[in-house]
Amino acid sequence: MDINVVKALIDTMGFPIFICVVLLWFIKNTLNKHSEMMQVFSKSIDANTESIKLLIEKLKQ
Repeated sequence: MDINVVKALIDTMGFPIFICVVLLWFIKNTLNKHSEMMQVFSKSIDANTESIKLLIEKLKQ
């Protein structure tokens, strides 16, 4: 974003509204990143569970 665009937004909408829009954008991006990370963690936990199941089977034999 160009500084002139930011200045124009602040002048036309007002500072509190501009900050609310910025915070909403930040929260949206943060939630998307969190969702992606949780999917990776879920896959990792599933893989670890399978590994533990295999180890248990090996130990039983």
